[in-house]
Amino acid sequence: MRRFKCWFISTVFLLCGTTAIAQTDLLNLDSYQEGDVPSYGEDIVVQQDGKTGIKYISQQTDAIDTATIKFPVSLSGDFELFIETKATRNTKLFLINSDEYKITLQWDGGWGTTLSGLSAGEDSTGLNQSGAAKNGINKIRFSVVNNVAKVYMNDVFDGKLTLKQDLVYASLIMQNISKIYALTTSGSPTEPSYCTPTEEPTSDDCMATYSLDGKVHIPCISVPDAFGGTTVYDVKMQQQVGTFTFDLELGSVKPR
Repeated sequence: MRRFKCWFISTVFLLCGTTAIAQTDLLNLDSYQEGDVPSYGEDIVVQQDGKTGIKYISQQTDAIDTATIKFPVSLSGDFELFIETKATRNTKLFLINSDEYKITLQWDGGWGTTLSGLSAGEDSTGLNQSGAAKNGINKIRFSVVNNVAKVYMNDVFDGKLTLKQDLVYASLIMQNISKIYALTTSGSPTEPSYCTPTEEPTSDDCMATYSLDGKVHIPCISVPDAFGGTTVYDVKMQQQVGTFTFDLELGSVKPR
């Protein structure tokens, strides 16, 4: 799916560009029922919230060892992890390149349930936890761009660490799980960037508009073609709920 990344500065809507993002849902909870035991873990079980109907992975009640999930992955260059979890003290997530080098996310802060440390090889850094939900569900984004790993907790930047270059991470392991609701990987993450329009609209009919239901109408967007020329299109987009990401409505794209 092609997504347009957009940001608001004051009341001005700015279109900054497009990215093609391939996401992989590792937990795949939609394919399981409550009580199922997925093959990708040990001492785990699928549970479902009786009020919300939301599914999650948790430790089996009669488990002897700690709940663990393991996935083969192939992550290199720029990539991203998204984790939605209610962790416990000593929960750990590993991205493993080899026995000598791995990335570790560690939950063992003063609140117990919050992500507190990031390490890679012999390097490590503490995380400030300023965006953490105390004793609650936290949404964590782990983004690697140009060999720099950055951690965001509930959209608040928590810390960063420089990684070794040109490595491929082939295994993802998460240990001592309490509750995990989502775990996805994606390639080619982009850092938010602000842009300035290069031309003023020539008439009112080319003014982009945003409506309260999340729809964006851009009557005039100039796109270069393969022959050195440009084509002006009329496009519409729909905002994803709770984000500043907009999906292009392909059926709406028309040349002017």
